[in-house]
Amino acid sequence: MAGHHLIRFGGGARPAWGMASPLRALPHTRHTMVQRPRGATRSSHPAPARSKPPRRDPPPSTLRILCLAGSLAAVTLLAAGCGGGAAAGAPSAATLLQRAKTAFDSTSAFHVRLTSSNVPSGSGGPLLTSASGDAVRPGSFRGTLGVELAGSPLEIPVVSIGGRLYAKLPFSGAYTEANPAQYGFGDPGRLLSPTTGISTLLPATRHAVLGSPVRVAGELLQSVSGTLPGRTVRAVLLDAQPSQPVDVTYDIATSTYQVREVVLTGPILAAGHDSTFTLLLTSYGEKVNVTPPAS
Repeated sequence: MAGHHLIRFGGGARPAWGMASPLRALPHTRHTMVQRPRGATRSSHPAPARSKPPRRDPPPSTLRILCLAGSLAAVTLLAAGCGGGAAAGAPSAATLLQRAKTAFDSTSAFHVRLTSSNVPSGSGGPLLTSASGDAVRPGSFRGTLGVELAGSPLEIPVVSIGGRLYAKLPFSGAYTEANPAQYGFGDPGRLLSPTTGISTLLPATRHAVLGSPVRVAGELLQSVSGTLPGRTVRAVLLDAQPSQPVDVTYDIATSTYQVREVVLTGPILAAGHDSTFTLLLTSYGEKVNVTPPAS
C-alpha cells in the first residue's frame, strides 16, 4: 500500500502507532442534560431500590447447637451466682466429718439449743420438743428442757452431773432426781461424750455428700448431708423407730471444723411420722461450772 508504513506482527500487517487507522471512527454520542424543576432536590428523584439477596436462615442443626450453648452458659452463670457446689479445695465429706469429730471431742464446753417441727399430735407424751443449756466435759449439763405432755407444753429446768439427772418438776420448788427415760430422752450430760455424745453421729453418717457452702455472720460453713442409723440417733437423743434411717445435715465451719448446726429428720418422736430436730451449737470452749443443785 503506497504511502503507509507497515509493521508486521506474526505475519499480519498493522499500521504503525500515530498512523491513520483504516477502521471507521465510532459515532460520537451526545449526552443530554436533564434539568430538574426549580426547587427540586436529589431526594425528589430517589434512585431505584436495590434488591437485597434473600435471607438464608441457619440449618436446624446449627440452631440447636446455638440454643444448647446459650442454655449451658445460663446454667453456668446461675450456678456461679448461687454459689452451688462445694467450695474450691474443700476436703471430702468423710474427711470433713472426721475433722469435725476431732474438733468436737477437743472442746471443753458448748451451748446447745434444740428446736423441733412437725411434732405428732395426740400422742399423749411425754415428748421432748425443745432444749437449751450448756454441756460441760466430761459429763455435765445445765439448762431447760421443753416437754409436751398430753398436748400441754412444759418447761423443766434440769441439771445433770455425774450420771444423775435432777429436774425441777412443775408445781415443785426444788430439784428432785429423775430418770430421763421417763421424759422420752437420754441423759443430756452425755452430749459431750466421745462415745455416746453428739460427735458419734459424725463418723456414723452414711452416704455423706458435700452440699453448698454458705456464709453466716461472716463465717463460711460447709454443709454435709447423709443418713444415720436410727439406733445411733436413739443412743444420743431419742428415736421412736430405730430400725428406720434418719436424714441428717451438718453445717461445719471450714476454718475451725466446729459443727454449728445439726438437722435430723425421721421417725424421731413417733413411728411412721417424720419430725425434724434442729440443734444449734455455739460458744465452744465457754467457761461454765455445773454443780449439783441444792436439795
